[in-house]
Amino acid sequence: MMGMTPGPKLEGRHLETVRLADLDDHACTELYRVVLEPSFPPSELMTLDELGEARRTGGSDGLTLLDDGRPVAVMVTEDYLGGRVRLLTYLAVAEPARREGLASHLLAALPQGAGAPLVLAEIEDPRFHAVERASDPAARVRFYERHDWRLLPLNYFQPSLRVGSPRVAHLFLIALDPPDGALEGELIADFLAEYFIACEGDAVAYDADFRGLLNAARGDAGRLRAGSLADLTAARPDPDVPVGG
Repeated sequence: MMGMTPGPKLEGRHLETVRLADLDDHACTELYRVVLEPSFPPSELMTLDELGEARRTGGSDGLTLLDDGRPVAVMVTEDYLGGRVRLLTYLAVAEPARREGLASHLLAALPQGAGAPLVLAEIEDPRFHAVERASDPAARVRFYERHDWRLLPLNYFQPSLRVGSPRVAHLFLIALDPPDGALEGELIADFLAEYFIACEGDAVAYDADFRGLLNAARGDAGRLRAGSLADLTAARPDPDVPVGG
């Protein structure tokens, strides 16, 4: 494989950082089975074939951390609006390698500052989504809060990723350290339009829930103010019966 660079240490071992596009097919399959599949439910996860196609065609980019040639963590991204918006599609670490700072190491590679794309991500609302397998929605919220991500005040849902796969309700759309805590509403709406049409086709433009999401994304006077992940009610009110309640 090409494109290897030194990575962080894991219990005294040096890891290698490899671009997703530079993985061979065997490593890509292991990455999917060991890192991605245990971390996300099927409705939120692209298939192995879709991942392979996306990395070959450039539809997805990202970084993988290898420990002695075996994938232990991954960050997958997709660009929209000609690179003006970058969606952090997946960030995951294999169970044995968690709590070692690997996800933070990968996040540090995201571009920030003047001229950088706006970086967005989707995460589950822990009041509606329970802990399953290796996925802990509440821990994800705390992780992104520590890394200066902000909550967009949207009753957000994920589009259907493929025919026969449901939309995923009760998600948050979050942004990496937006300037002044506010975002250009039309930029968010344009991103959502491109993203949802890519997933569900042109007919989504006539969907009432999608149109409502677009209208909310345009914000007040063209600005969408992001809030703290410490206050989840900024995106939607507290549920009547929280998960686990």
